[in-house]
Amino acid sequence: MELSDWIDWWKQRGKNGLNDLLLRDWDPIGVGEMPEARDEYASYAGQIGQRLREGAETSQVADYLSEARVGHMEAGPDREADTRVAGHIVDWYREEEAAWTRS
Repeated sequence: MELSDWIDWWKQRGKNGLNDLLLRDWDPIGVGEMPEARDEYASYAGQIGQRLREGAETSQVADYLSEARVGHMEAGPDREADTRVAGHIVDWYREEEAAWTRS
């Protein structure tokens, strides 16, 4: 996907889709059910989106999630959860990229 196409996708679907996935599947601080916390993980979504654009694989996304969880949020480590969610993220991205390319 060309950069300009990627930017359009990110603005229209990617940013919100990834943020929703993080709130639903990752949520290390337990704010997913709070409407006022809708953008709690937006900055992390942006960082992950950039990594995906650059070709990051599951292990690299999991490393970032683990770093965010422990280093930034000061939550306890959970490498198993981070790896599982990273797999969901990479699969989601590949599906999104294919769908966007077809449209």
